[in-house]
Amino acid sequence: MKSLTLINTYFKYLVVCGIILIMGYSCKTKNPIEETQYKIFLSNLSYKSYKTVSENTIPPLVLLYNNTSNTEDIEISEEVLRLLLGYYWVMNNYSEKAIAENNIVLEISSDKRNKMLAHSLQSICMSENGWTNLAQDESDFAKSFLNSEPKNVGSTLDKMTYHLLLGTLSVYNENYQNARFHFAGFGIVSQIHWPYELAEALADFKDEKNEIGLSKINAIIKNELVPKEVANNLLISAKKISNDSKIIDPKIFWSKEISLSLFKEMEKTDIQGMQKIAELIVKLSEKFKSTQDSIR
Repeated sequence: MKSLTLINTYFKYLVVCGIILIMGYSCKTKNPIEETQYKIFLSNLSYKSYKTVSENTIPPLVLLYNNTSNTEDIEISEEVLRLLLGYYWVMNNYSEKAIAENNIVLEISSDKRNKMLAHSLQSICMSENGWTNLAQDESDFAKSFLNSEPKNVGSTLDKMTYHLLLGTLSVYNENYQNARFHFAGFGIVSQIHWPYELAEALADFKDEKNEIGLSKINAIIKNELVPKEVANNLLISAKKISNDSKIIDPKIFWSKEISLSLFKEMEKTDIQGMQKIAELIVKLSEKFKSTQDSIR
């Protein structure tokens, strides 16, 4: 009798779990229009040609770079180079090229963390294309990693890339507490601290602590260590706010120009070899653009 009760209890448990799984699947964000647009995008000749050129160019380039670098320089993996290149592309309004790089990482990588970072960057790209439901689906892959340190630390560059992408994704998702955490980690590694200070101000705006938020923005603007383009960008955004504003939209203070300035700042870190890697990414982007122009 007791075993029968246990079987009935176990069966009920399985039924409940099944219902939860079905409900979870049915609640997954679906948007046929976005999915169709994305499928059309993947069949686009420009996307396919860029992806093919990138697949053939980057692997030997990474091998050459690592074999000819100084012993003190950071080695770079193909996946991390593609992730940073994708970040650079999307912040320069080339989200289609960034999507191609993300998809290559998802195809070639066996590293769970790099796959998650590719999905995170993919979410940013989807947002830039106005595909909000697809962006949410991609963002869901990062949930278990948000607000946490990487389990396998890897190189300094790997850790910096980890916090850069998850911090930026958190900004796009308007989760400024998570953004604070990741840009704090980014600051420890890179010694670039203004992104954390900016994330703190955005968190204040979201909590409707406008005076505190604005005082932090003003402090960043006046900080001589902050790049001039960042300070000017923040100053322009601050001037758009009226004195009687009760609610301030934090998003106006973190534009793609801010993210691009952050990438440029990475060139100036004390991390050995980081300037060479950043220069490599910029030169690589220029080469790809000229190659695609010749294909057209």
